[in-house]
Amino acid sequence: MQAVILALDLAERQLFAHTGVVVAMSVKTQPGVVRGGGLFFPVSPNGTGCRAAGIDLRNGPAYRNRRVFRDSGSPFLNRIASQIGEWCNGSTTDSDSVSLGSNPSSPASCFGVVSFAALTMISLSQRRQLGLSGLNVPAIVFGTAALANLPRVIPEQRKLAICGEWFRNVEPPVFVDVAYQDGDGRSLEVLSGMLRHLDVSADDVVIHLTLDSNRLSECWEKSCRLLGDEYRPRFISVVDADDGASRILSELKASGKVDGIGIATKDWRKFTLIASPIDWVVLSQGLSVMQQSTEVFSVMSEVAQRGISIIAGGVFGGCFLVGGNCLDGRMLDSSNPANRSLFAWRTAFVALCHGHGISPAHACIQFALSAPGVVAVELNSSYPDRVAENVESVTTKVPGAFWTSMKEEGLLSAGYPDLPA
Repeated sequence: MQAVILALDLAERQLFAHTGVVVAMSVKTQPGVVRGGGLFFPVSPNGTGCRAAGIDLRNGPAYRNRRVFRDSGSPFLNRIASQIGEWCNGSTTDSDSVSLGSNPSSPASCFGVVSFAALTMISLSQRRQLGLSGLNVPAIVFGTAALANLPRVIPEQRKLAICGEWFRNVEPPVFVDVAYQDGDGRSLEVLSGMLRHLDVSADDVVIHLTLDSNRLSECWEKSCRLLGDEYRPRFISVVDADDGASRILSELKASGKVDGIGIATKDWRKFTLIASPIDWVVLSQGLSVMQQSTEVFSVMSEVAQRGISIIAGGVFGGCFLVGGNCLDGRMLDSSNPANRSLFAWRTAFVALCHGHGISPAHACIQFALSAPGVVAVELNSSYPDRVAENVESVTTKVPGAFWTSMKEEGLLSAGYPDLPA
């Protein structure tokens, strides 16, 4: 495969990477038999070659059949098809597929079907300004709890695939949030290793570090050591920062050790207590389509008017709105009469989503992005294929008719402002 990449000049290799084009290959484990999932070979922007992320020939996902593929038909892709076809001693038939030859001496004899397409990506032009930090961020921030085996243990190969998906779906730099408290630094250690394995340059990723107020200075130093100089965090937020933590944050920014500072909280009421100059707030609970409070939105509007951006987490209500039984950290029993109204609301919401041809997750994400001051949503995933789905939900508006139906069914306050469609 690397021979194909080297057949292109440097400018084309860079374009190949930054336009979100990938090559997917299925592998022949024996003559005439194709097994395993499709393999992604993203091209390194620096033109040094390619790497395969998330390869599992036993049970890998069939990437080449993913619906996020888009036919391009561009002259550039025609040239790629020609290059691959010539190298494989095969023939090209159209702009997005290659029929391989059967020359046993060709390196391609170990491969099955080759296809490529442009993924749905968040481009640089689709970014929003993050407070006064000077950084424009994509509308999705990738959480890393799964790298610390939270909430469940997952294979290292799947973790690698998840990280690889970030860079295939968002034009670099990718914005990643990592918390020291997740596994007592485990998430940072794994993240650093995955980025190096994928050959991700420091310019292609922005690390946002979340720390607790307790042992702030100590955990900051440990985090920097775990990530290494190459991936040193440029942005930092502290959970429910007190006066002492706020002073340390200000010193870190003033000394140039970080480019931006913020606070993280589960309680929107603490927005009113913000006194020290910060660039953003991470609201990890309390902003979901089921939790509609005019008081919350009023406070968020006031914060936004001060030039402070908001990153919204917990948009699925702690997974309750997408089928789980945990609502903002509290396990719910459907047989408990006190919880029946919550389950009834969810049932009606899910039915309405399906009736309009959208997923509950899509509606949750778009609702959060419509809230005052919100520049991005933070989303965690334990499955690689969810990354592209989440990105598509971020970039695709929900039909206006859905929000109208939500109000008609009493699931959205009649006085809530019209949401963008």
